[in-house]
Amino acid sequence: MLTKRDGSWALLEQRNLSSETTLRELPLWRSQIDLNCPGNKAFEIFQQHPLLPGILLTEQQEYKGIISRRQFFERMSRPFALEIFSKRPLQVLHEFVAGDVLVLPQDMLVVDAVKQALGRSLAIVYEPIVVETGTTHALLDLYQLLLAHADLYSLATTALQDTEIKAIEQENKLKNVLNNQTRLIQTEKMSSLGQLVAGIAHEINNPINFISGNIVYANDYVNHLTRTRPALPNPLS
Repeated sequence: MLTKRDGSWALLEQRNLSSETTLRELPLWRSQIDLNCPGNKAFEIFQQHPLLPGILLTEQQEYKGIISRRQFFERMSRPFALEIFSKRPLQVLHEFVAGDVLVLPQDMLVVDAVKQALGRSLAIVYEPIVVETGTTHALLDLYQLLLAHADLYSLATTALQDTEIKAIEQENKLKNVLNNQTRLIQTEKMSSLGQLVAGIAHEINNPINFISGNIVYANDYVNHLTRTRPALPNPLS
């Protein structure tokens, strides 16, 4: 029996990505078919949905495995395979193509999932991934996983570039502050030196001005003493 979710094939809408993005936030397929359905039902599903990476196989609503698009059409393209499997239960076809399936929890980070997905053997590295979503399962296309990983790499690169630009801006601001501080200190030093020189000049000018202002009077006084000195009695005589 073929099952649907919300009246259509459940391809979850991709959300905004971040370094904490998990598999549950990626586009997931939830197409299911019972193992007792004939093979031509799976063919119809794949024909109707060209982007469908695979179909979940169930028995009495219990997950039993998957059959990927690649596996299905590779097997069906062989001589007499269409006559053999199209009207027989999918259980028969599944026994021929069954292999290792990568099953990951929905809370796994995209970065960790990529490592596990690409760590598979070359024979199955491009196969879809089964994602455990609580009590149910869903399929994740490797293309969507790698696309999300590429977007995360792009975001990380952009964030790193923004950080570098901000660091350069902060460094330039710091240099400007230090240069302004240096100029202020130099200005304060020159101002203090000017005040010191002005103070010293003032202290020097005060006695010079005093002497200069009184030298005429002192000269007159000396001349007066010189003229009057002969008239003074000699204290030694």
